[in-house]
Amino acid sequence: MTSTQYLSAVKAAGPPRPAGQPTSEDLEMIERTRGARDLLSSKWKVDLLYLLARGARRYSRLYDNLRGASKKMLTDSLRSLERDGLVERHVYAEVPVRVEYSLTALGWSATELLMTLADWADEHMGDVEEARRRYDEASRPAPVPSTRLLSPPAVALRAGVASAG
Repeated sequence: MTSTQYLSAVKAAGPPRPAGQPTSEDLEMIERTRGARDLLSSKWKVDLLYLLARGARRYSRLYDNLRGASKKMLTDSLRSLERDGLVERHVYAEVPVRVEYSLTALGWSATELLMTLADWADEHMGDVEEARRRYDEASRPAPVPSTRLLSPPAVALRAGVASAG
């Protein structure tokens, strides 16, 4: 079931179900979304897909462009993307051996999803930041009036000012 079919089914379902009881369609959609999200859950996978969308890259070029990534993390992320069918590894029989990475058709389809998410962020992150600001302001405890006792000289000074007036 596509998300469009899901939304049509939800609208056609009529009155809401009893609280806390998702439909089987809800559960299936949640599971599929979780699986897709898990494909890109590593810190560097999204960055790698964006870099590879610019064309095939050698390992060293990818490493140079991922500030803060260790070589182990880069290798693990590339292997995982290759295993999932999003990236292809090409080994050229040259001396020294040249290895390049590129997106597969499946990888290209994932970058379309990421671009849609980036467009959503461009359009809505200001609203999200404003909502966070309002929430934080509403959650901030009200200031408590000071109950600090005045020191004896300050009390005497106040008493003197009050009697002088």
